[in-house]
Amino acid sequence: TSSTDGELRAIEALKAGGITPVSVANPYIHAKAIVADGKRAYVGSINFTNTSFNFNRELGLVTDDATAVGTVQRTIVTDIGKGTAL
Repeated sequence: TSSTDGELRAIEALKAGGITPVSVANPYIHAKAIVADGKRAYVGSINFTNTSFNFNRELGLVTDDATAVGTVQRTIVTDIGKGTAL
């Protein structure tokens, strides 16, 4: 519901790069997922912060299983479709 200064800077950087970030109210999304090339996907709990990478016990998985990648990609697209542009 409120963004930190770092989050606001990240949102502005995305917008400057031509990306429209969205906020999704329902469901609450804590997971992080990336499909960059349609062939590999990352899914995990890691926040992209120094604390998360260096001090917390986090999980992340990279897969090239086509079925899993497709599922992750469809989920991301569905979630984005439910979002409100920031």
